[in-house]
Amino acid sequence: MTKSLHPREWFVLVFLVVSAVVAIGVGLTRRVPRPPDLSSVPALLAARDYDRAERMIQGYLVKRPENPAAHVLMAQVALARDVQKPALALEHLDRVKSFDRRVKAVVELNRGKAYSSLARHDQAEDCWKRALELDPNVPEAGWALLGLYYVQSRRAEAHALALELQAREPDPRDRVQLLLELIREDVQPLGAESTARTFEPVVRDNPGDLHSAIALGRALVKINRADEGIGLLRDLVSRDPLDPASWEALLLAEDDASRPAELERDLARIPQVLAADPRFASPRGAMLAQRGDWKGAAVAYRAAMELDASDDRVHYRLARALKNSGDDRESEAITRLDRARRMARQELTDLYEQANRLMNLTGSLDPELCLRLAAVRDRMGRADEADRWRGLATGARG
Repeated sequence: MTKSLHPREWFVLVFLVVSAVVAIGVGLTRRVPRPPDLSSVPALLAARDYDRAERMIQGYLVKRPENPAAHVLMAQVALARDVQKPALALEHLDRVKSFDRRVKAVVELNRGKAYSSLARHDQAEDCWKRALELDPNVPEAGWALLGLYYVQSRRAEAHALALELQAREPDPRDRVQLLLELIREDVQPLGAESTARTFEPVVRDNPGDLHSAIALGRALVKINRADEGIGLLRDLVSRDPLDPASWEALLLAEDDASRPAELERDLARIPQVLAADPRFASPRGAMLAQRGDWKGAAVAYRAAMELDASDDRVHYRLARALKNSGDDRESEAITRLDRARRMARQELTDLYEQANRLMNLTGSLDPELCLRLAAVRDRMGRADEADRWRGLATGARG
């Protein structure tokens, strides 16, 4: 797969090359033989001439073995190749000594890429988060995290991060793309078979990777390997009984697998300090419905809907609980909203494809399309995203 640099990463490359050139100037004032010039490295990267770029940086490092810019450039070359060299990248990144937060952020960004290439997704995530802490605008770190959240089905975290990034993103094109990334999760969800194939070797080699294990456990349940999936998730809970993400995954998996006895037993086992976590509201509603406590189930499903108003299954179950508890009027209202949301989801696919075509052709969207996307996201329970689309429409109108 051809790899290319994010547009803003060129700025970082220029910054690093300038740092190297400054080092050259200092060396000349001390009458040290001039090392090779690194100013052509970005062009060699763009031309995918990685061997020549690597030789050039190696020659430079012979003369300037501690120059941070050269080490970062070598790591970027190692990671840009079709067959990456993550060990080489990590070796050079470990040698970077700098107090500049921007340089440190770029180091963490590339360290995360190296760990990702090694399928060490937990370490990659930590690096990318540190990169954003060091420099909120570091190229690619936010996008890398969003990509990881997408394959691990971490919708809530992706939603929060994308809106955070979009709020401070200065580039108009990226402001649109961040909102389109959230729509992609709805119209192009990863299949359970693909998720299981991706994460089985990852979890086998790195069982401490919590979120990869959760993604694998949930996927195994959905492909009729429920014993394996639930067993894996139960092991995670045993390993850290105070981790709410593990409990949530286990309870949802038991609900998916239609195992009411196990669901009820595990809901009773949740530590008291976690019991009120709203993430457990939906499986609690399923347990109460199984008992025939329809009013209690409705209360639980309302709490789940407050947490995520876009969850189709929660809407359907709330309508059913209301109907069975005798509240026909509200049940019908929820059913109408649910029907409208499902129709909006069908419309969203066409709008998403149209938006992608326009972004590829023109790099922007017209205000009317932004408003149509806002209306659909509103109907799907994504009011905060709808507000951002309306903001883009207003900005486009100037």
